Amino acid sequence: GAPLVFFFRAMPHVAAAAAAEALAQHTGCSVDLAHAVLSLAGKGSGQAASRAAEELLETGPSEAYVGWQSVGEGHGDGVFQHPYVECLLRVARRQVSEALAEQPEDDRWLICVRTYGRAGEPLPKAELRRFLSKHWKRGGFADLQRALFSLGIDSMDTLWDGLQDIDALRKRIRVDGDGAYVPSYKSLDELRDEAEAENETPAPGGCKKKDRRAGDMGILELTLSTLERALGSEAHRRCLIFVSHEDKAFTSGLYAAALKGTPWESRVVQGVKGAHLQVRFIEEAAPHGTHLVVADDNIAELFVECVSEAFIQQQKKEGVQDHMVRPMSAGFAERPLGDARLCLAEESEVLRFLHAAMSSSQAGRGKLKSFDEAKLMKDVLARLDIDSLPKLSKLLEGDFSCSCKNQDRARLQEALNAVGCKATPYLVVKKLRAQVGVPLPPRKLLVVRRRCRQKSGLGAQAEGGPELAALIRRAGLEMKNQGANIWAMYPSKNHYWLHGFGTQIRQRARTTGIYKDHSEKLGLVYGAFFGFRVLHDQRRYTRYGQVKDDVERTLRYWHCDGKVVRFNRYGVVKDRCHLVGKFHAKKGGISAESSAELHKAEATRALTGMLEEFASKHARLAKPGEVSSCGLIWHADKEVGDEAEAEAEAECASRKRKHDAAAENGSESSTQMLKRKHVVGGA
Repeated sequence: GAPLVFFFRAMPHVAAAAAAEALAQHTGCSVDLAHAVLSLAGKGSGQAASRAAEELLETGPSEAYVGWQSVGEGHGDGVFQHPYVECLLRVARRQVSEALAEQPEDDRWLICVRTYGRAGEPLPKAELRRFLSKHWKRGGFADLQRALFSLGIDSMDTLWDGLQDIDALRKRIRVDGDGAYVPSYKSLDELRDEAEAENETPAPGGCKKKDRRAGDMGILELTLSTLERALGSEAHRRCLIFVSHEDKAFTSGLYAAALKGTPWESRVVQGVKGAHLQVRFIEEAAPHGTHLVVADDNIAELFVECVSEAFIQQQKKEGVQDHMVRPMSAGFAERPLGDARLCLAEESEVLRFLHAAMSSSQAGRGKLKSFDEAKLMKDVLARLDIDSLPKLSKLLEGDFSCSCKNQDRARLQEALNAVGCKATPYLVVKKLRAQVGVPLPPRKLLVVRRRCRQKSGLGAQAEGGPELAALIRRAGLEMKNQGANIWAMYPSKNHYWLHGFGTQIRQRARTTGIYKDHSEKLGLVYGAFFGFRVLHDQRRYTRYGQVKDDVERTLRYWHCDGKVVRFNRYGVVKDRCHLVGKFHAKKGGISAESSAELHKAEATRALTGMLEEFASKHARLAKPGEVSSCGLIWHADKEVGDEAEAEAEAECASRKRKHDAAAENGSESSTQMLKRKHVVGGA
């Protein structure tokens, strides 16, 4: 009957699942990838398809990258056209779709962490290394670690248990270990005292410096830990981790071991080789229009400039070096204006319409004056009970000529008189009618008074969720609002610089009533942490390798849109930040499997190639002696940008002139040198 029919219908699916499991077990790949490969090779008979699938899994990982070193037009296309990468994309698309389905329908975005060669160790073992490197003051550090690990003591808990009986622990090291090194009773007793003190004292928050003897930190202690601090314990639900399918740290199981037992264990996606191609892979795996954020795997902290001067002084008193910024935290956020009586509200469509009408009515009219007139006209319309564009359109259909005396004209004249406006109804309506059918300007954030007072002070819970989530959410809206398709944080960790931006932003907001903390001016979209709208547009894919991929990405998006959005109050700092953009043999990431010569050659080739192809009208190579963090000098459009950034650049130029004058006199004060170093740190 029916059960038998169902059984025969289900047989193909059962057979496919069994074949995928058998292929995965035989080749060592995941079951999902085996299923995708079998589906692609399933046109022939069962045995033929199985052989074709095995061959693809065996040869595909290397064949996909034949000729990929040649850069320029079409770079990377061959990789993504290879059947093996197509199978990787099939699996990744399902994982991305499932991750997006977990998000609220009106608030869908995803952080994609790209990683290579930075698995690190399981967190308990890494914490044990940190503890030993901090408190072991004697020689034989490496021998001590080897002895403890050989006994299965690989966490603070197992170390504490072993230190309860030091004699027994020393005997175990002598008998069960290699016996080459046995620490003294006194040294282990001191170690027990330190462990007891650390158990009783809660660890301070924030990013801690690490002892290099303890080894390099992995992705779990860097980016993933940073995201958990910024988004809370559920951060993994908003994130996926993209590894390269051929990364030795992945194929050897190091990533699996490091993430085992954590919420991140099931968030790993197999991608492709190359940091720049991994970004393309991430985009190809997501549906069109999705808001994605890409993060590097070695982020030490995401931070924002401090609003409260009291908090700045508190951090300075506590010895915090970068005391004008603070780490982004899931449970704390300062009010952007530092005043509990003020908040931000989006500009209404009516006010946008009025602002555009007042701005276009006279050439050369100042932005602030036109905005004040728009607010005045909004008060006029409010007296006429007009609070939407449909109501305003209906009003504009009437006859307001000077010879006509009807009820609408009389009501408008009365409202104009009430607010002290001397314009005639005919002239007002003429201005408004000229705006009908014309696109509205970008929506602004307005400074408004709260309807009810709220308590101010430090330590308040973040309103509307974690501060990082609110930033990403607003970045998505701002991209749509400004007609841009990419955003980033400011590419400098200089806390004086960022706080200077914040101060200017708040001063201008209180003066004009408009809050703007971002810029659309041409500047580096720093590749450590940036977001974009998925467009699957071939023109935006980077073609000149991974060393300068963020520079190229910036120029390609600017070339297409004429805008990039950068939030000037926010920043990101990476581990070993002094090595950003430089080669280092033990740095990991894009330095893995490279050399200093290859790194420099690829950087030079990328910059000259993109300038020759399309970017010469947007930037040029930096001349000898010119300060540039990326090797280029931007040809920024002075009409598009942020006044706060222009003021900061003017101050920077002023400082440089003073320095040059001092240098001509043969002297430079320590204060001038310090300021110069901070300016050079900017991008």
